[in-house]
Amino acid sequence: MQNDIVEQNKEIISVGELNRSAKYLLEDAFANIAVIGEISNMSRPSSGHIYFTLKDEDGAIGCAMWRSQASKLNFRPEDGDKCILKGQVSLYPATGRYQLMVKSIEQAGSGNLMHQFEQLKKKLDSEGLFDLSKKLSIPQSPKHIGVITSSSTAAFQDILSTIQRRAPSAQVSLSPAVVQGDTAPNTIIHALNRILKFNENNQDNPIDLVLLSRGGGSIEDLWCFNNENLAREIASFPIPTISGVGHEIDFTICDFVSDMRAPTPTASAEIATEFYFQAMDKVNDLCINLKRALTDLFKTKKQKLE
Repeated sequence: MQNDIVEQNKEIISVGELNRSAKYLLEDAFANIAVIGEISNMSRPSSGHIYFTLKDEDGAIGCAMWRSQASKLNFRPEDGDKCILKGQVSLYPATGRYQLMVKSIEQAGSGNLMHQFEQLKKKLDSEGLFDLSKKLSIPQSPKHIGVITSSSTAAFQDILSTIQRRAPSAQVSLSPAVVQGDTAPNTIIHALNRILKFNENNQDNPIDLVLLSRGGGSIEDLWCFNNENLAREIASFPIPTISGVGHEIDFTICDFVSDMRAPTPTASAEIATEFYFQAMDKVNDLCINLKRALTDLFKTKKQKLE
């Protein structure tokens, strides 16, 4: 490579010489760099190249990405996106403006996760894993409900109290699992297999409904429920499963492959016990009506005796 650095002892240099020296130094020092920031001022001229600014609270840098690289992107960067850019810092000698020549762009943080989510969702949907015709029917009156979650979570306590209040005759068994972090998908798969093993050994009292549950959190907190291996296990699971993960606004891949989605853990327990609850309501209404009828009858008989 030709050395374009101007010697320091040269008394006078031209603007072009200065810029060419700066260009060489920048390209040598920042030949392959990764920078994180927020995209702004996105411009997409007809040439196919893209130009934009990458900024954070401390500064900003102009960026350019040639069409040959931009055409390889698997998402469309927009203003406001937080991204990781890889490329080389360079300087345009004619203007003295330095910029980042971008080779690749990746979404950072939740943006990247959402992209992965949509890609997996599209893949599994195309394979028919979300097909409604393949869903198992939720039993009206499950006798033995299996719950997969962490025993220390508020979600489990909410489920337990809801079932005990609405369907006190239903049995509840916990198949514990880690519900956050990298190890979570495998532990949930183990929890599913544990239930199958239980049913093999307890054919007179099998688990006939499974609730997969976790309370709310960020997309990162709930990310384990977007694991492909876990999704495939749930989709082929032979026992009806209700996914009650997060809050009402949270959606995970497990929601789509389960036989039913509940907006919250408590809601999953309410769905599981709805038949019991309605039956108890009807019995209570009948008791009230019977009591009222008997009271009226006694009053009538008493009046006749008098």
